[in-house]
Amino acid sequence: MAVPRTRRGAHWAVWLGAIMMVVLTYYRTLYWLWLTWLGNPYYGHGMLVPLIAAAIAWRLEAPARESADGFAEDAGTPLRFAAIGAVGGALLIHLWMLRTGSYLVSALSLILALAGVILALGGGGTLRRHAFPLLFLVMMVPLPWLETLSPVLARWTAQWAGGALAALGANVTVSGARVTLPTADLVVGAPCSGVNSLAALSTLAVLYGYIVRGTVAARVVLVMLSLPMALLANWVRVAILIALAHWVSAEVALDYFHDWSGALLFLVAMGLLFGVGKVLGCDGIRSDI
Repeated sequence: MAVPRTRRGAHWAVWLGAIMMVVLTYYRTLYWLWLTWLGNPYYGHGMLVPLIAAAIAWRLEAPARESADGFAEDAGTPLRFAAIGAVGGALLIHLWMLRTGSYLVSALSLILALAGVILALGGGGTLRRHAFPLLFLVMMVPLPWLETLSPVLARWTAQWAGGALAALGANVTVSGARVTLPTADLVVGAPCSGVNSLAALSTLAVLYGYIVRGTVAARVVLVMLSLPMALLANWVRVAILIALAHWVSAEVALDYFHDWSGALLFLVAMGLLFGVGKVLGCDGIRSDI
């Protein structure tokens, strides 16, 4: 039976109003996220995450929009109490974190608040249907341990890349993150540590693992393998850079290859991710997405 347009409009107005209230409540946290995405080299992709999550949520509701007014399930009294608890708890966490300046925890509580709104207005089935878009929002939150991991990965990258070149006969000495050549001294800094590609490729792997057809186990393995894939691509990049500096010139390595090789090797890592996915049986986009 067709649902009157006025009823549909009123229902979607309730959803829009509830989400806007959450956004206004969290405006300081959202502003912090925006500044972090612009200033943190590891999380430039973060601004795309909420857009992708919203697109998936919209696509998941396509059948409901066509048959009824969407998000129309009755939540029921127990679930409404759970929803009120989720929203109330999230807001308490948010307000407390604002006092302490812990915007990271506040950003995570935003996801809990959105889950509570969906549960209150749409019910348990709607919340289960939108579990992935909600959880995917975690990928937009900058994790502090990534920056602390950068120096460790920088040393590992220098040692592995320098060791590979030394095995090929190059005169290479590695000390920490410093690579010494007869004609140049190179330092593997934070941008070349692999953290950037690690964060971006893991986000892409989570998204790809969700939208592709395949067993749950295969998709989980694919996401886990994205981490060594990102590191491997970065090690290859740094090894090529060192090789160019040793056998060609430091100017060619640093002024030309260094600037565009990051994007190129990330594309290679993406191709490797998709190839491994096909080997694992993850092939083709799910019909409901």
